[in-house]
Amino acid sequence: MLGIFPLQEVESSPTNLAKDKWLYGAQLGLNWDRSLNSRWRFGLAYYDYRNVTGVADTVADGTNPYAATAPQFRQKGNSLFDISEPGSPTPLWALAGKYRLLNLTAKADLAHFDPYHLILDADVVKNIGYDKSGTATRMGQPGYKARTLGWHGRVAYGWPSMNAADNWQVYLGYRYLERDAVLDAFTDSDFRLGGTDAKGYYLGASYALDRNVWLAAKWMSADAIDGLPYSVDVLQVDFNARF
Repeated sequence: MLGIFPLQEVESSPTNLAKDKWLYGAQLGLNWDRSLNSRWRFGLAYYDYRNVTGVADTVADGTNPYAATAPQFRQKGNSLFDISEPGSPTPLWALAGKYRLLNLTAKADLAHFDPYHLILDADVVKNIGYDKSGTATRMGQPGYKARTLGWHGRVAYGWPSMNAADNWQVYLGYRYLERDAVLDAFTDSDFRLGGTDAKGYYLGASYALDRNVWLAAKWMSADAIDGLPYSVDVLQVDFNARF
């Protein structure tokens, strides 16, 4: 599957030299039913974010033709630098790195204990487009270390879906996401309240009250990988209905 997605349209003018921001994506998947009791799923994806890296203004003339290279929305974690004009009292933060992501996923659904399933998930992402020297130069920090890897693992046991009364599932997972592995704007807004540079575990359970109606509870505990200590614990309780 191939796709091109607009992220931000920038109106061109003599005082606005920023370019439109785009996401180019490609995905390839494989489903393998090894037996009646074993199903495997593999996925490989490539994501190329275009024109998302900031460009610094070098002229103190009261206008910043590259102001639109700053992201309209971000959470926290990505490497940033100030692109405001020289002498400006107000910083304008933009992404310092480039982002071309390679993402590998795998899932195993093992039904040897039918009707209970043992479900294993794994996910690895690497920012292969990160330019270490360019990022360090833009930030003015020689020797700035690259942090471009993320991975996630999860194990679940119980029913694979909440499509009948009294179905249940429990799960446990761990997530490790370095600061420039992905764009922090598009990360889970619940785990450490969003962003990258996060590591930690989560656990949860679901219970079906009726067909396609279920309660779910999830506990997430996450810490910062680099920088100052910053921990966030979140308890999430949901009531779900599917029609």
